[in-house]
Amino acid sequence: MGKRSEFQDTDLEEVTNLFARFLRNPRVQGALRKAIGYWQTTARRIQVAWRYRKKRQSCRADSSSPQH
Repeated sequence: MGKRSEFQDTDLEEVTNLFARFLRNPRVQGALRKAIGYWQTTARRIQVAWRYRKKRQSCRADSSSPQH
């Protein structure tokens, strides 16, 4: 049987049940908040860079197309 590459709702529920006590620890919650904030910031930066790249590509395509 092949590996699954995506998490399912049941996977999250299982992890939450297994680590419920661990996840209630205030130090762990703080670390998770910090990590989530980092990834949210990183995702925003990637989105901005991607939009900028797409915009540049569309400008290049417009300038290289023949004018009527």
